[in-house]
Amino acid sequence: MKGSASARATNVPETYWSVGDSDLTVDHLQQILASNRSIRLSSAAHDRIVDSRKIVEHLAEGAGALYGINTGFGVLAHQRIPRSDLEQLQENLILSHAVGVGDEVPSEIVRLMLLLKAQGLALGYSGTRVELIDYRSGSLMKSLHRSFSPKVRWELLATLLRWPI
Repeated sequence: MKGSASARATNVPETYWSVGDSDLTVDHLQQILASNRSIRLSSAAHDRIVDSRKIVEHLAEGAGALYGINTGFGVLAHQRIPRSDLEQLQENLILSHAVGVGDEVPSEIVRLMLLLKAQGLALGYSGTRVELIDYRSGSLMKSLHRSFSPKVRWELLATLLRWPI
């Protein structure tokens, strides 16, 4: 995990942690989250995500309905959304999950959740855009740094954990 070339954490000082090349052990998670180093996608993970996204974009151009990509959700799962409305669909999905109630989840747990989400997306099976994850574009990876931690409330987290993935 540590460094640009190694997939496993070592004691060799490096400038950043690399995720997406191997499984994360509990030791890796503790080392990464305790570190002030930046966290980046490995080159291989970057390529997997880009390739996966190309497949989704190709399929979305076809006539078929792809759940949550060009359809609604729930009872609207079979309702094809016009291409001109897809950006609004995705924005509405994010906004519908952007609120919670109850006590704030500690930033250490939020950072762990983000790291595990980044690792899962780095496998390249989701079809997401690399810009969502890659530190250089300022999204998920950037949120893992100590200077910024999204506010997550326990009630939203409990609801999301009950949903099948």
